[in-house]
Amino acid sequence: MKKNGFTLIELVVVIVILGILAVVAAPKFMNLQVDARNASLKGLKGAIASGLGVGYAKMTIAGLEHLPYVSNKSPYMDTPAQDLPFAGCTLLNSTQDCTFLNGYPDGDTTSLGLLVAKLNQNSEWTIIQNPNDSGLSRTVKITFSKYITDKTTYNDLTQCYITYTPPVSKNASYTLTMTPCK
Repeated sequence: MKKNGFTLIELVVVIVILGILAVVAAPKFMNLQVDARNASLKGLKGAIASGLGVGYAKMTIAGLEHLPYVSNKSPYMDTPAQDLPFAGCTLLNSTQDCTFLNGYPDGDTTSLGLLVAKLNQNSEWTIIQNPNDSGLSRTVKITFSKYITDKTTYNDLTQCYITYTPPVSKNASYTLTMTPCK
């Protein structure tokens, strides 16, 4: 006689195997969003580091990398406002305030956004300035726009972000660190 179908034992064995696979595989799939956010942050950190290198090269070509402060709108001490080698950062017909410290952008939305196109206010990223920093060399945190609420401030930012601080002196370098998502 010909057998049609599966026996009860065969079905139970298959269900047990599927249950074991689900228990082992489910935790890995549950953490995919956090892994994706961290990968996105790592990519942004790389893009910012690359943009900082290109920006410094442009400042070097223009002969402005040695200045502790240079801006197209805001003179500071003995440094007059001057043209910068970036779109929209000229003295005439300037559309934005661009400030660079020791060849690197200041920690503000405009200057850092010149080097990485996705860092403007209408993208998936938001730059939050440290309100305690006054004067030169301001620190900023860059995070996902969806994490920002009306109540979020620089010190309340506990989720994942990238911190950028421009160099404080001619011989110093910028700092760029990532706080991963949890």
